[in-house]
Amino acid sequence: MPTYTLCLLNKNYSSWSCRALLTARHVKLPLEVEMFYMDDPNFKQKIQKFSPTLKAPALKVTEDSGHSYIIWDSLAILEYLAELHPEIHPTEREERAIARSVAAEMHSGFPKIREKMPYNVRARKDLTLDSKRDEELQNEIRRIVQIWEECRLRTLKKKSSDDEGFLFGKFTIADAMYFPICYRFRTYNIPIENGYAKKYMETIFNWPLGKELEQEAEQEDHIVALYEYI
Repeated sequence: MPTYTLCLLNKNYSSWSCRALLTARHVKLPLEVEMFYMDDPNFKQKIQKFSPTLKAPALKVTEDSGHSYIIWDSLAILEYLAELHPEIHPTEREERAIARSVAAEMHSGFPKIREKMPYNVRARKDLTLDSKRDEELQNEIRRIVQIWEECRLRTLKKKSSDDEGFLFGKFTIADAMYFPICYRFRTYNIPIENGYAKKYMETIFNWPLGKELEQEAEQEDHIVALYEYI
């Protein structure tokens, strides 16, 4: 049986790391975790054996033969896990295509949210948005709410008995990609009035695996000043 080592950054600050860790835990992947810290002066030297991009997350897979290889980039890791556990993709082809599309949109888009709303699980800050200065940011927030509403409406129309409140009923890689956004909205007290989006956020906040990771992030004793004093 292969062994797995997941290279992560701080759980409180790294949204990309939490996506990979959450999904690995959800599928019960047996793994070891190697933690790295962004403000470590030797960060690049330490992480280079795990990640060719010098970024995290990265997943090292060691086969029974001893051969090993690295999967870098969070979305690539999630897709690899989906090959091992197809249940983290919707079962229907059309739904899988949409789930992949919204996951990829999060992966490649929303630059203003990343710039103006750094990921910090334990922080709280009221973010006042100016209608002109922050127009792009507000458009990105509206787009995310639209995605959540459309995905939930598609799922609700199916009237499935196993709908657990995630975007496509059960947890998929799309939820892993949007999980940190829920916490960003909470950190910066972003008002979400759309009923479908609010219920989706409640699902995320009440999810046992999510609450476990939230607690771990809040209890981290490693402080990165650049991200802590937002």
